[in-house]
Amino acid sequence: MKRAQIKGKWRLWALAGACALVFAACGDDGQVNDVPVPVESARMLVEERVGDLGPVLEQAAREQALRQAVEELVAHESARPFAARVVSGLRYATVFQREYIDGELWPFLSDEDGLSEVGEAVLAQVQRAELHAMDDSEFGLARIEALLARHGKAAAPAAEASDEAKTFSLRPAEVEALVAAVDELGEEQGDLEGPIVERALIRGGSGLARVQEFVNARAEAIAQPAALRAELELYVADAALRYAREMRHANLNRLDWRDLRDAGGSTELILGRMQRTLQALYQAGDAAEVASVFEGLEPDHPQYRALFEATERYRQIVEEGGWKRVRKVPLEEGYRSVWVEVLRERLKREGYPQPSPAEAAAEVAQAAEEVEAIEEVVLASVSDAIAVAAEGSGAETLDEVDPKVMDAELIEAMRHYRQTHQFRTEGEPTPGVWRSLNVSAEDRLAQMELTLKRWRETHLDGDEDFIFVNIPDFHAEVYVGGERKMRFRVVVGNNKRVCDRETGRWVYPNATPVQWAPMEHMILNPSWYVPPRLVRESLEPKVQENPDYYEEEGYEVLQLGSGEAVRQKPGPNNALGVAKFIFPNEHNTYLHDTPQKHYFEYPVRGYSSGCVRVQEPVELARFLANYDGRDVDVNETIASGRTRKIEFENQLPVITEYYTVWIDDEGYANFLADIYRDDARRSSEDPEAFDDCSSRFAPKEVELEGSEEQPEGVGSDFGP
Repeated sequence: MKRAQIKGKWRLWALAGACALVFAACGDDGQVNDVPVPVESARMLVEERVGDLGPVLEQAAREQALRQAVEELVAHESARPFAARVVSGLRYATVFQREYIDGELWPFLSDEDGLSEVGEAVLAQVQRAELHAMDDSEFGLARIEALLARHGKAAAPAAEASDEAKTFSLRPAEVEALVAAVDELGEEQGDLEGPIVERALIRGGSGLARVQEFVNARAEAIAQPAALRAELELYVADAALRYAREMRHANLNRLDWRDLRDAGGSTELILGRMQRTLQALYQAGDAAEVASVFEGLEPDHPQYRALFEATERYRQIVEEGGWKRVRKVPLEEGYRSVWVEVLRERLKREGYPQPSPAEAAAEVAQAAEEVEAIEEVVLASVSDAIAVAAEGSGAETLDEVDPKVMDAELIEAMRHYRQTHQFRTEGEPTPGVWRSLNVSAEDRLAQMELTLKRWRETHLDGDEDFIFVNIPDFHAEVYVGGERKMRFRVVVGNNKRVCDRETGRWVYPNATPVQWAPMEHMILNPSWYVPPRLVRESLEPKVQENPDYYEEEGYEVLQLGSGEAVRQKPGPNNALGVAKFIFPNEHNTYLHDTPQKHYFEYPVRGYSSGCVRVQEPVELARFLANYDGRDVDVNETIASGRTRKIEFENQLPVITEYYTVWIDDEGYANFLADIYRDDARRSSEDPEAFDDCSSRFAPKEVELEGSEEQPEGVGSDFGP
């Protein structure tokens, strides 16, 4: 029973008792009656329970033994070094001290027979950790299995009350003392539910010393099974919290130093999260509610669950042997080769749509049934339908589709594959398409599992309204109330890689960073203050070639304090286009329009100097103005040419992430360009060596997924 229900029942008992007192004391005319006052709820409960005292004492002894075992185990583990507990003990002994010892939690994952229903559900969820690409080797699952086996054997001798308990009886004074103890305990917990009589006996008090001594003696006699149950309880709870930490609670990416300070430090913050998860499991009544708690630990974006389900499909493909390697074949209808059949089977393994031969025959049969000439014909099979249809139309009998022959359906499946892997969908496939098809199922699964891990580092934190940019997807999405309202193409920072001679490491100076910040304001018809690095690297060489370059291209030099700044004035050629969207951050990156509209036609769009260029700036500006409740005519303001800054009161978080697998609306896994080679680095055996740009250890360039086309003019584009 949930705590709210328990409290409600306690109030009902109190109200009933109060009403009984009123009606017993007064008649209809307000006169005092001689009806005796009824026994209070605590007395009724005690008298009911002690009528058969043996089971009550036995249960009290078991509770006492269990509580003592829990206290001793927590104390023992708390005294061990934290590093040792992480390897082979209760990592979260501090949480158990707060919740089981100092708090209100009572062992709920275990019972006399092993695990409770909730405990079994919790363990089942933890055992699925590997499906989420989590390393469960530190979850203690082998120890839990061993404890389950031992617990069942040790619990059997304590199944019934002892002979001493059966013959033990309470004296009148002890009954009164027990009533007082139960009443006091009920007031403290707000109800009379659960083993409250037993716990009152454990607590003891004035007049209950003899009973308590008996309970303590019996508790010592059954200490061994109680110790095993305590161990099982806490190790299952610890495994659940380790899972929770890996899935969500260790992620502090959304927090800054002030958040950590206010929480008392990162350790205290994580422990607080753990306590709330344990309390949520304590309140769970069945396996469905336990599953809900675990699902609530998953990243908040719908992509995570979609990716998890897709990963399960690919794991099944790997278990079934993956797929065969393919060879390049022309995408021409009628072309026949055994390699066409291999390609057909390869695409079918990932579910790319093309009707099978049987499905094609069934479609013809359905069409044949509609032919008026065969309305009265009884068809025995699909082949009969095809034959009759052909006879009625004067055509030859349709042969079964030859899987070795290239057809329109297979060409469409290839088009779909190219689309989901960031290749051009028209024309003959490039060599990159055939390389992509020959990436093994094992490697694809590893890519998906790495993306699951990346999601556990997300900057999302319960947001329902936000702007989300997935860098390798080259798209941005706007969510309100957890539902996607906009999706549009973006251009992100290019993947130019340079060697930092000071650190000896490869760096991507123009990479769009993974980060988050609130959208503070937007500027319509903005000017662009060119960063000093771009002035040095891009503008000054042009000025040296053409002294009039600034004037011709709309730039001006401003005196700012003791230095100079170069600004590009608003206009059709301004690098920021007609709108700039500011979410202040340490990298000085933002979203903005661009005059280079043709970039959006390319599948892989890494061309900027780090900022995010949006395909639909006017639509985004209108959306943000409406979301903030601002009465702004965006089109009129842009047409006027006047610069206008619009501050937002409702500031949407802008979140940029890096996920190279994305599940589209049809459920297909899109494998995306590892544009900054970050997946390759994390998957390498030695990330430090991967970063090393010395001549001796420099790694080879990693082939990227997707199109390698470069738009016209991108070589001279130095815009943000």
